[in-house]
Amino acid sequence: MALTNKTKTRIFYISAIMFIVAFIWFARFTRHYLEADHEIANCFIDEIKTVGREQYVLVKYQFNVNGKAYKSSASFSQKIMSFENFKLLENKSVPAAYNLKYGKMLSYILIFPDDYKDFNVPFPDSLNWILPLMKK
Repeated sequence: MALTNKTKTRIFYISAIMFIVAFIWFARFTRHYLEADHEIANCFIDEIKTVGREQYVLVKYQFNVNGKAYKSSASFSQKIMSFENFKLLENKSVPAAYNLKYGKMLSYILIFPDDYKDFNVPFPDSLNWILPLMKK
């Protein structure tokens, strides 16, 4: 039995939708897992640049755990803070939450007060200079 073009198109769209749903579920699951079980380390912000059509801000950072260096990145909307203000974070150190279980490094950089609330960590006084830079 040969598949018609209409059936092939439906299979393609259903597969694409399932892939997107699985990706979103995986991202939320890993974030929830990281929030539930994590350690805190200081990370160094290497580079900040804009990416994508929506002009999200990509923050690349690195940190050390048990003598091993890890690199990661996180993207943020410019609705939180403008790109110019994000650039002020370059070459600065801030905390990052991480989890090394199951041989895979999960990490998330902690910049904004809401991030600290999500991870049940008090917002440090040393980062109060970031608060006026944020969009209200």
